[in-house]
Amino acid sequence: MMPFMFVYDGALDESATTLVLDTEGPAMTGEGTARYRDSVTMQGDALRIVGSEVQQPDGTWHRFMTGRYERIG
Repeated sequence: MMPFMFVYDGALDESATTLVLDTEGPAMTGEGTARYRDSVTMQGDALRIVGSEVQQPDGTWHRFMTGRYERIG
């Protein structure tokens, strides 16, 4: 929990299977802010892959979290 509200801007990619969300918030280093990107990829009716990335000083993206949600049954 933190007092900062992350405001996201996003859209579906060209394949219409991944929702890409961009935001800016407090940097994980504790100093300043950073750009973040979250994505939700739908793979069929039963699988969702959720990922979070932070932009590095050189402009590349570093993935720091991946989650897999699968419907069973």
